[in-house]
Amino acid sequence: MRTLCPSDNVVELIRVSERIPQALPPEIQFKLRAYPFTRPSFKDVPKRGPLDAITRRQSIRSELHAEASLNDGDFEFLKEHLEEARRLKDHIENQFWLKFEALANSRRDPE
Repeated sequence: MRTLCPSDNVVELIRVSERIPQALPPEIQFKLRAYPFTRPSFKDVPKRGPLDAITRRQSIRSELHAEASLNDGDFEFLKEHLEEARRLKDHIENQFWLKFEALANSRRDPE
């Protein structure tokens, strides 16, 4: 299939099932080498430091609002930071605190 572009250059459109007729010209290959086409591996991404207490409490609150389950680290954090647990309880809707208590109790009493 051939189409004329506004600049009067002929462009060949290749169907997905067809093979590409030729490799790219060397000058284009050279230019493309400057662009990374793969994502960096996880080991190359810098690790974030631990979250401060306020940010961690807000994160737990957001997870409860989003009906997401809490991870072990969240429970450990509230267990170690009782003041943050009290603040969470005082500033969250009752239904979400009841959900948190149910999750915490289910972790304590595995059947």
